[in-house]
Amino acid sequence: MFKCILSGNARVKNHYYFMSIISNLVQNAIEASEHSLNPTVILNISAKEDFITITVKDTGTGVAPEHLKHIFSPGFSTKFDPITGDINRGVGLTLVKDLIDEKFKGTISIDSEYKIGTTFSIKLPRIFLEEEIL
Repeated sequence: MFKCILSGNARVKNHYYFMSIISNLVQNAIEASEHSLNPTVILNISAKEDFITITVKDTGTGVAPEHLKHIFSPGFSTKFDPITGDINRGVGLTLVKDLIDEKFKGTISIDSEYKIGTTFSIKLPRIFLEEEIL
């Protein structure tokens, strides 16, 4: 199940950066949940007076505690297929964090329980969404 909850309005001038963040997190959540008994991904975007908050929550595999400190590191990936030897490039969450930090001056945090699910929480100041980013 995919559920999207939207509240409030915001104007995003450089929407491609914003959408890159959302699409990467949602895609990761879907991939993490595809083998769950009751796969669920919830995207919640809320526009308040000074901030936009985004949460992406899944009922997927979660992140092992020893991997949490590396989750935003370039080249780090938990997506490894032992049969084929394929591994993802480990750039998606690095890009997400860089966009949040550099382009929107926001914050991102992760709360994960291994084999239970993960929630990414983002807080973006509206002023950096609504201004032209150079």
